[in-house]
Amino acid sequence: MFLLAFLVLPIRGVLYNFSDNPFFLVSVQLLDGVGAGIFGVMQLLVIADLTKGTGHFNLAQGAIGTAVGIGASLSNSLAGFVAKAYGYNASFLSMAAIAASALAFFWFFMPETKSTSHSAKPNFYAR
Repeated sequence: MFLLAFLVLPIRGVLYNFSDNPFFLVSVQLLDGVGAGIFGVMQLLVIADLTKGTGHFNLAQGAIGTAVGIGASLSNSLAGFVAKAYGYNASFLSMAAIAASALAFFWFFMPETKSTSHSAKPNFYAR
């Protein structure tokens, strides 16, 4: 499910280049809503799985929130710089490329966090 949210981001970035029709843009923005909804729920579930029994849920949630905030700030800055220097299409495509690299990273390097038995620790700790 989390991969679906990551998949929506590069698709959205590419779709923005096809039209400036307001109805089209709003429909593409709906994809952002879907992705944000999935991220919001799944992020908490993954953090809960990774920190189960450690007492560090709030710490991990704060760290993830900080990272997301820093990423959002850097994303806006980079997108603005690219848009000013190369145009909006280049900006949307560069953001789509970054989102695609995040998708690839998540796909290949993020283990399943939900353990199969209640007594076993998540796969994260097995490394």
